[in-house]
Amino acid sequence: MDDSTTTTTDLGTSREAPVDQVLYTPEQAEERLNLNALWLKRQAKVGRIPCWRMGKLYRFTEEHIAEIARIGSKKATAEAGRASGRRSR
Repeated sequence: MDDSTTTTTDLGTSREAPVDQVLYTPEQAEERLNLNALWLKRQAKVGRIPCWRMGKLYRFTEEHIAEIARIGSKKATAEAGRASGRRSR
């Protein structure tokens, strides 16, 4: 087993990359999510979003992309709720 290949997910860390799944680069995930690839890399590096990490490379599966979209949706909903609770002057 190669220790340089890990994933960060809610399910913990796995040492084996998925054989039967398509892996997207940050640039490919950027197009699917309409998010900046550098932002994706930074968030993945600190563990805020799920990804496969192979050395210094970050890769995203369809499941990762769906989870990142859900995370963004929850955050946008929370921010909209806070904004609507503010008083107008």
